[in-house]
Amino acid sequence: MVNQCGYYITEHITISFKLWKKSKSTDNDADIVRDIEKEMLWVDVKRHFSFSEDREELFKDWVIKMMAFAFQAQEKLEQRLYKKGLTPDVEKDFKNQVDYLVRLHKSGIFVIKLII
Repeated sequence: MVNQCGYYITEHITISFKLWKKSKSTDNDADIVRDIEKEMLWVDVKRHFSFSEDREELFKDWVIKMMAFAFQAQEKLEQRLYKKGLTPDVEKDFKNQVDYLVRLHKSGIFVIKLII
């Protein structure tokens, strides 16, 4: 399950986020992964994994914590690439994020704003 959490983070959370949760190091909410996106990740996990309903909240807390660890690892990797002058291949590494954003938009939960 831990590897799957890393997959969900890599495929569904955009690289523009810098923090998983609010901390003293930022005052910009745009840098923090929003709760709505965490909830969408949880819904996706529930579609693929089964567990007893009486332990759903416990399982959800654990999954969210594993995703936080995966997010931190991904953020560190991106920082190392940046320091070395390398950039991720957006077409290859983040192709599923576009589909995820479109699904959020179609669900009415998330509005996509294009900056031109």
